[in-house]
Amino acid sequence: MKKQNLFKYIAILFFLINIVILFIMSKRHQIGPRGEGPKKIIIEKLHFDKSQAEAYQLLIDDHRMKINTLESQLMDLKNKLYSSLKDDENGLNTDSLMTKINVVQLDIEKVHYHHFQDIKSLCQPDQKPLFDKLTEEMTFLFSPKPLKKKR
Repeated sequence: MKKQNLFKYIAILFFLINIVILFIMSKRHQIGPRGEGPKKIIIEKLHFDKSQAEAYQLLIDDHRMKINTLESQLMDLKNKLYSSLKDDENGLNTDSLMTKINVVQLDIEKVHYHHFQDIKSLCQPDQKPLFDKLTEEMTFLFSPKPLKKKR
């Protein structure tokens, strides 16, 4: 009988562990991939009202559309560049592809910069100092992985 009780306790323990794991995994999915994080932080730090937040959402939608288009172009160019490794081509074509990649990357940075100019234009005069302070954190807010601040 003692073995049966031991197996029951082990089964209950495994059941509870599974419940905890499912709970943790469900919380992870609620956070999602960057989704609301930067948007929410910017709205909070700049103290946007409802109309500013709605206008900001329109800016985000436009920004994402432009960035997605440029990133697609970038991926196509990079695929062509790395595919050229198979062909043993001379460096002329690869230099041209690298130049095109640089141009698209520059366009991406311009879109980002103009997006933040647009956000700044949503700010009321009393929010401009908050925006100025936020500019010091932008690279950390939008970096794909956590960066350490320089001291």
